[in-house]
Amino acid sequence: MASQASQLRIPSKRAFGCLCAMVLVMSMAAAVTRSASATTSPGSVLNLQVTITDSQIRLEGHTGGGRYVSPGGHSAQFPRGVIIRFTFTNKGTKTYVPAIRFTNAKQANPYAPKPGLATAEKVAPGHHVGLFGNFYFRGAFNIEKLFHKKPQGRPIAVTIY
Repeated sequence: MASQASQLRIPSKRAFGCLCAMVLVMSMAAAVTRSASATTSPGSVLNLQVTITDSQIRLEGHTGGGRYVSPGGHSAQFPRGVIIRFTFTNKGTKTYVPAIRFTNAKQANPYAPKPGLATAEKVAPGHHVGLFGNFYFRGAFNIEKLFHKKPQGRPIAVTIY
């Protein structure tokens, strides 16, 4: 019986050159993709001072959010994705609870529970307390002071655009 010899095809120089060119193009594309920056990455953390008195609550714009806080500190607008660290200082005579009330969460994360009210610890007269927030979705909220679980005075209206 005669054995059949199988024929192995050796790739041509042209096919080998095309393969090398394709590998080079793919590696260059991967390098460009890795160096691209993300458009939704968070920026720096804003440190905002919030002053609580017996008559009002007010944002101090000069300490970090000057371009976002309106004159007088009774409203503010921040871009989506901002990270804010609020420091509430009580300059009043009563103990208050700082709170953030979400008033419009239509564009919030549909898979997460809808936020209602976020509170900090009680802040006694002459003391301060912090509250940290990541604002990844557009919406509106109010910064309030609570006395015996009831809002006191005019809230600060904040919009995330």
